[in-house]
Amino acid sequence: MKLLKKLIIVAISLTTLTVFAAATGTVNLSAVVTGLNDMVVTALAKASALDIIGGEAGVKVASVSETSNNRVGYHITMYSVNAGKMVNAVDPLVFSPYTISYDAGASVAPPLQAAPVTVKTVSLLTGKTIDVSDVNITLTANPDAVSGTYADTITFSMVQN
Repeated sequence: MKLLKKLIIVAISLTTLTVFAAATGTVNLSAVVTGLNDMVVTALAKASALDIIGGEAGVKVASVSETSNNRVGYHITMYSVNAGKMVNAVDPLVFSPYTISYDAGASVAPPLQAAPVTVKTVSLLTGKTIDVSDVNITLTANPDAVSGTYADTITFSMVQN
């Protein structure tokens, strides 16, 4: 009987144990927003139909859609394969120089890839921003140009500040 009494007391004490809880608790929350620098260059038909003989003055050849959410902003750089020269495909010593104005900025000759030029700087963003910039060309007239195809390739890059 004594054993049964002891077992009953142990059983009762086990069922009445009080569980103590903390007075406060925490949950750590976090999120990461990935930085976004994206650009889409859209060439116009005029980019492939420039007038070497008569020249061009401030003619729109492309538009660039820039999307960014980098708080510190971004900048756009430019360079070209032929350093701002429309070069004859048969004779690379025959060319017509040109300059580019980006987003209504100063008109500059694109340098070679080794030394790209900054054509636009955006200093501070308060949220995701989409901006469209025009690309305009001024091409020096060459009334004595020889026949053939003249070409150059411009590259634009978008970089976080």
